[in-house]
Parts: sequence; structure tokens; C-alpha cells
Amino acid sequence: MKRINRLSLVVVALFMVLVFGACSAAPNGRMADTAAFAPVASAGMAPPAPASAPMMAWEEAESQAFFYADSADAAQAEQRPVRRIKIGHMSMESDDINFAVVRFESYTAVFGGWVETRSTRSGIHNSADLTLRVPADRYDDFILVVSEIGRVRGFEDNIIDVSAEYFDSQTRLEINRAEEARLLEFIQNSDSLEDIILLEARLSDVRTNIELHENNIQRINRNVTYSTLHVHLTEVGQATIRPVAINLGTRMGDGFIGSITGVGNFLANIAVFMAYVSVPLVFVGICVFVGLFVSRRRKREKVV
Repeated sequence: MKRINRLSLVVVALFMVLVFGACSAAPNGRMADTAAFAPVASAGMAPPAPASAPMMAWEEAESQAFFYADSADAAQAEQRPVRRIKIGHMSMESDDINFAVVRFESYTAVFGGWVETRSTRSGIHNSADLTLRVPADRYDDFILVVSEIGRVRGFEDNIIDVSAEYFDSQTRLEINRAEEARLLEFIQNSDSLEDIILLEARLSDVRTNIELHENNIQRINRNVTYSTLHVHLTEVGQATIRPVAINLGTRMGDGFIGSITGVGNFLANIAVFMAYVSVPLVFVGICVFVGLFVSRRRKREKVV
């Protein structure tokens, strides 16, 4: 019995040692498996050697830059300030279009803005088109003031949210600037002519993207800071009606002049008609003359 008890104690002790050893070695075991797996994979499937160290380093740095930029952009998406553009369209009638245009220009200057475009057209009803830029914080007051210049026939106000576009351009601009700095560093440290040519070609594309993003950011800032109002003006004037003459002499003089004008027009019409039928009349006249000549000659022959 003593031997059996001792043997049971030994078995239990070994079992406990194995259990505690397995629990404590589990994390290290996973790390060991991962470490053991890496040499096997690299030894079995070795990637091809890169053309040069600078090109490989630049591509790796570029991919990391885009990864971190996307992560930062997602993290700051909820903290972005709102950027909105206001664009208005107004249709207005005025009795004096030139005066209305001058008033629009003067009010725009008073509110701290400027006239971006202006065009006028003459016809049965004169018209003009204006594009006005005014500070966004004074846009609503400006609309109230210029609405009194004429009769407003229509007005439409549009608000465009450009927050996502603005910060997308800003993020890509930062990425391109960082890439530009890395490319310049690689070009300076590279000894391979082939790598330098490839890096300079990429640098040209990056600088083009930088210029595009800078221009887009400036455009958005300008449109957000200054709102736009498109105005279409139409002149609606009263038709001038000549009053009837109340003087009898004036009325008789107008009648006499009208009579002379009518006779002149009649004679002119006759002259035009004669010009049209002159050739047929000449032809008919020749035919009549020939007929009479032949008829007289036959009579003479009969008499003889």
C-alpha cells in the first residue's frame, strides 16, 4: 500500500508539473512558432533582390506614408470644421438698366466685394448679366439691400458643402510634400543613373500634384470667404406713343404731305411695272410692225 501511495503521489506530481509548464509556455510557444516559421518561409520562397536600395526604401516609405495618412484622416474626420460655399442666382427687372448696373457695382464695393464679370446686350429689351463677389459674412445683408434696386422676379440660394474636398486636398498635399522631400534625399544619395532618372520622373509628377492641390485649396478658401451672386437684369421700358396733333393746320399739312407721298409711291410703282414689262412690250411691238408691213405689201400686190 505504501508503494502504491508513493507511486500515486509521484504520478500526481508529474501531472501537475506538466500542466503548469504547458500554461506558462503557451505564449512563448506561439512566439517560438512564429519565429520558427519565418526562416522556413524566407528560405523556401526568397523574394527577388531589388534593383537598388534607394528605390526599395522609397517605395516602402511611400506605402507607409499613405497608410498613416489614411489612418490620421479617418481619426480626424469628426473634428473637421465645416466649409460651405454660398452661390445665389437673382433675376430682376428695371426701368433703367444702366442705372441698375451702377447701383449693383456701388453696393458691391461698399460691402467689400468686387464685380467678377459683367456683360450687357442691346435689343428690344436691354439686358445685363453680373457676377458679384462679396464677403460671406455679409452676403445675407447684401441680398436684402440689392433686392430694392428693381423688381425681383426670381431668386435661388445654393449652399455647397466642400469640407471633404478641402481636407482631402490638404491631406494629399501633405503626403506629396513628404514624398517630395524623400525623393530629393534619395536623388542626392543615389549613385545609380537609372535610379536617378526614375526618381526625377516621379518627382516631376509629385510636384505637379502639389501644384494642383495648392490651387484647389486656394480656390476653395476664396469661394468660402467670398460668396457669389449671379444677377440677370432685364430693362422693361414704357413704349412711347406719339400724341395726335390738335392743330388743324398741322393736320392739313400732314395730309398734304401724305398725298404727295402717295402719288410719288404710285408713280414709282408704275415705273417699276413698266421696267418689268418693257421687254415683252418691245417684242409685241416688233410683231405688230412686221404684221402691218406684210399686210400692206400684200394689198399693193393685189392692186397691181
